[in-house]
Amino acid sequence: MEAVSELWEQLQANPLLLWVAGVLALFLMVGIVKRVLTIAVLSGVLLLLYFVYVTNFQERFPLPEFDLDEMRERWLPADEDVNAS
Repeated sequence: MEAVSELWEQLQANPLLLWVAGVLALFLMVGIVKRVLTIAVLSGVLLLLYFVYVTNFQERFPLPEFDLDEMRERWLPADEDVNAS
């Protein structure tokens, strides 16, 4: 904890270091916000495309049926022990 207080004292003693730290923090925050907004926009576009598919094209191009029990029977044999250890 002393290292943090020493760093803070050095920043307060030299205003140029405080400005540099502030600019670096600003760049870091802008980068983080930009990445989060990019992920949010892309997720929104994908969700919108899915809703367009569901409302307009699902009758002509249905999603394939998926039977979980059939997959379990294929991949996990019933008579053998499936424990990997």
